[in-house]
Amino acid sequence: RRRQLAGHQRSGREALRLRQCAGLCAAISYAETARDHGRTARVAVLERAPREERGGATRYTTARIRIDDDNNLDPTFVDAVAATHRDANIPYLQTLERETPGSIRFVEEHGVELIHYPHGLATGIHGGREAAPAGGGKAIVEALATRLEAVDGVEILYETEAVDLVTDERGAVTG
Repeated sequence: RRRQLAGHQRSGREALRLRQCAGLCAAISYAETARDHGRTARVAVLERAPREERGGATRYTTARIRIDDDNNLDPTFVDAVAATHRDANIPYLQTLERETPGSIRFVEEHGVELIHYPHGLATGIHGGREAAPAGGGKAIVEALATRLEAVDGVEILYETEAVDLVTDERGAVTG
């Protein structure tokens, strides 16, 4: 199984890592927005693994990213991926580049401690650094999932896999 993500074709395992993190962030954002408007969100996050193994491949990644001092993505990243992957999805990569500062801010504000250190390799970033979560991908999953579990109206359903969505006549998901 293959999915178009992160600028080029990725295996199911790599796609799962990106979806896991994005899914937790989306659920948190929705729940917080509902709360800020005086409402309680109804959110169900499906996780195929048991709780102690949650997070898919994200759990095992180092999740390093090259950024500058303002948390902007390494300016050589998009061109480097485009040059080395003929099927690169340039608009997706440009979105990643544009959203990197906000994404870093979001995970830090939600309990993910990032370690910042100077680059070990020559790059197009002057004064930049690499950042990685203390504890790797597991730290991302645990911080975001723990934050999500504390929100009213949110449920993480472990050892659960969606095989179909049931919708009403308006297209709203009902089951």
